[in-house]
Amino acid sequence: MLILDPTQPEPTPRELAARIQELEAQFAWWKRDQEYRDNVLGMFRAWQAVEEHNLTSYTPALMDLYIPPQTKHIQRVILRLRLKPYEAYSTVLGVRDSDEAPTTTALWGEEVDFGVMFSAGEHDHDGTVPSAGGHTHSLKTHRHRIMTPNHTHTPVYAIIHTGTPRNIRIYINGIDRTAELGGPFNDDQESLDITPYVQAIGWNEIRFECGEDPLNDPPRGRIRASVFVELYLP
Repeated sequence: MLILDPTQPEPTPRELAARIQELEAQFAWWKRDQEYRDNVLGMFRAWQAVEEHNLTSYTPALMDLYIPPQTKHIQRVILRLRLKPYEAYSTVLGVRDSDEAPTTTALWGEEVDFGVMFSAGEHDHDGTVPSAGGHTHSLKTHRHRIMTPNHTHTPVYAIIHTGTPRNIRIYINGIDRTAELGGPFNDDQESLDITPYVQAIGWNEIRFECGEDPLNDPPRGRIRASVFVELYLP
């Protein structure tokens, strides 16, 4: 209903038409907004996923992100990175009874040439030295028997840290998004907006690759990745 102000001059037909169009536009906007609110009001969802993995130049770190098929709208997806040293675990365990460990040698021979020198006081003796002084020794095939007595080792546990990753590249659903996100990365990242690269439905794969680094050869390290998601569900 269009209500006119009696204190104002009566509008012309053109002014009335313009006013009606303005009201129709406002109503259409209100209707769309109300439909949107009816669909998503109270259905805002937010959560965070965290994963931590080792990686090398030939073994990337992988992270999966699932977007429910009922999702109406993805508000934002934020990625946070922590670059950490490569982590390995070392343990020394006890040893069971040991077994005999026989070994076998092959036939072999060695020929040695040598000269003889001697000196003595005044005396007489008989002796014959052949003109060729070389001779050989042969060792036939034989076996050695080695027995290690029963013993144990005290367990020793250790966590070894070495090498921090550099030149990190980020692939989302198989596509290299490193440059678009401002990389490659050599330090921690607080807030990388990956919203435009996330599929609206189903599984998304985020892959982290470690580049070459002369100070960290072979290239290796560890990544702690956190993904924060905001979306609307029906």
